Amino acid sequence: MSSKKTYYLLIFIFCAFCISKVRAQNLFASTGNNVSGSGGSVSYSIGQTIANINKAEAGSVSQGIQQSYKITTLNTKNDKTRDFSLEVFPNPTRNTLNLRIDNIGFENLSFELFNIEGKILDKGLIRKSNTSINMNERESNTYLLRLTHKDEVVEIFRIIKL
Repeated sequence: MSSKKTYYLLIFIFCAFCISKVRAQNLFASTGNNVSGSGGSVSYSIGQTIANINKAEAGSVSQGIQQSYKITTLNTKNDKTRDFSLEVFPNPTRNTLNLRIDNIGFENLSFELFNIEGKILDKGLIRKSNTSINMNERESNTYLLRLTHKDEVVEIFRIIKL
């Protein structure tokens, strides 16, 4: 009986030791980028957990776990011959959401901003390649931005307001 208790105790200690060494890496980074210059390059994420801090005379670097933040397109026309480009940035945003559109005619091109319940909060015509949408008065929440060209939905983006 004593050897059986010792056996279970050793298994318990082994499992406890293994579990203590497991570290989960989970992060919801709000933004990030890659920067390079003559001295090298660095990738960074805003909102990541700091795992290690390296200090030197020239400064310090906080190393952490970096995971990408993906801008999600909820709906898109499945057209492989699409020759225009859409860019919505920054996402997540605090003040102004920028919409950049290239290689498309601006006649009958519009946007609609919805809250998550589907209520239209803002809409307008897009008349130039760079359009700004004011998000200052909006609550921190998730929104949907629908782009329409000639009464046809081009794309719907999920926008996060911080």
